[in-house]
Amino acid sequence: MRENIYNFSANHAKIAASKEEISATYRYEIFLSSGELLRLDSSSVNLIKGEFNDSAENIIILSGVFEENTITKEMNLTGSKIKIFSVFDGVSSVLVTYFITEFEKNDLDFIIKCEPETTKYSQSLLLLYSKTCRTNFGDNKCGVNLDDYKKSYKIESINPKNIVLTNIEAATGYYNQGFAWFENELKKIIRFKIITQNDNEIELEENLPVGLLKQEYVVLSPNCDKNFITCCNKFNNAVNFRGEPTIATIDVIPA
Repeated sequence: MRENIYNFSANHAKIAASKEEISATYRYEIFLSSGELLRLDSSSVNLIKGEFNDSAENIIILSGVFEENTITKEMNLTGSKIKIFSVFDGVSSVLVTYFITEFEKNDLDFIIKCEPETTKYSQSLLLLYSKTCRTNFGDNKCGVNLDDYKKSYKIESINPKNIVLTNIEAATGYYNQGFAWFENELKKIIRFKIITQNDNEIELEENLPVGLLKQEYVVLSPNCDKNFITCCNKFNNAVNFRGEPTIATIDVIPA
């Protein structure tokens, strides 16, 4: 349900770009299944994407870091209703009321995907069945401990998007779509998405900041493509696979 909104994308861009001419931010109310109301603001949740279009492909993406008294790793926000407010010069107004359709948990941070209530009701029964896993890699339902698969490697050479490692043991492709973890000068752990791993070289999705180009070590972690064969062979986790890999594929186009 949209509430008093005419162009969210442009509105958000104006907020993000503004410096002195406008005082604006967002705040959030999340209605948990327990009945508890979680009130948050931009200090704990960042709005990183908001799109509305004529095809009704409406989506809002939020991110943040797990913290006590805000959003913790033990929570399951999927299915919760969320109200997003815009605050301009101290005046708060309801922007949208959506539902959280995906709650992705990582070691330290999270990603929240929000969509309209119409998305919830228009889902086909086919979405109840899937050849791929419906859990988020590393969450409580998945059961994989991500720390067990992290490994530190010595850096042989590094540039903003490519890192050559010494004595990497993993086969080519093992770390595709995984993550590279660094500790910056403030002792904060930050991560970067790995596009591909070719032998002992990895390519990152985005450029490293200058401050990280003198790092001597990097920690790598793999990711899961949600296929049953990956769950079995890569993570030995078939017992927790939440999909139906043997379901027949239906060809809706007649021969």
